[in-house]
Amino acid sequence: MNREYHQQRSVLATHVTPAILPVDYKDLTTRLGKIASIVDWVQIDVVDGEYAPNKTWPFTEDTNGMFTSIVKQDEPMPHWEEMSFEIDLMVKNPAFEVDRWIAAGAMRLVVHIDSIEFDAFLELARTIEMKGVEMVLGFATTSSFEKLKKYIDAIEDVNNPINHGKNRKVINWIQCMGIEKIGFQAQPFDVRVLENIKKIKEMYPSILISVDGGVNLNTAPQLVEAGADRLVVGSALFTSDSISDTLVKISNTFNV
Repeated sequence: MNREYHQQRSVLATHVTPAILPVDYKDLTTRLGKIASIVDWVQIDVVDGEYAPNKTWPFTEDTNGMFTSIVKQDEPMPHWEEMSFEIDLMVKNPAFEVDRWIAAGAMRLVVHIDSIEFDAFLELARTIEMKGVEMVLGFATTSSFEKLKKYIDAIEDVNNPINHGKNRKVINWIQCMGIEKIGFQAQPFDVRVLENIKKIKEMYPSILISVDGGVNLNTAPQLVEAGADRLVVGSALFTSDSISDTLVKISNTFNV
């Protein structure tokens, strides 16, 4: 592989992440196979049918299905040697799912602000970090800024050994949803996300902001101009004529 190829993968890993909303395990493996040679990271959208009305893999398989084998580490995640997995937990009980997905090999987890209460959030954030996994806070277009501020301003216990005796913020990465109806792809773009991005950047300039939902070649420039640091792309990618070309065009929105 040449230097230009590696530079391209590096740019995509920094600014653009493909998103897969898998109907079943076969759908997951098929879509992963299409991007494994192109990107270093992928977001897998996990929906339990309760937090959002849709239901995706692994909730579409029985309790003794492939995901159980992966959690038990009897089987690996497909393409695990080629990319890192970010799991977007659109679920009613993220605390339960976190352990399962970390066992499955997740390196980053998105936990939605409206799916978890404050005390449980603090405990979960500490648990995730102690296991060496990144935590991203999901923020819907209809979520409360007051609640977001409370969660972001949360300070770790100074006695927590993982902080080496120093206070610091639990969250430094927010995923703003670019659609109102989460848990589905190919949904209409919700322009409220643009103001959400601007407001968060004004409050917390150093926090990274991802946008998931409604991202395509038309909306990407608006999102970057508003202050987005990373774009998560689903249907606009997998329905395009060329996945690699579409990824490059969206990454070029960042002028890198």
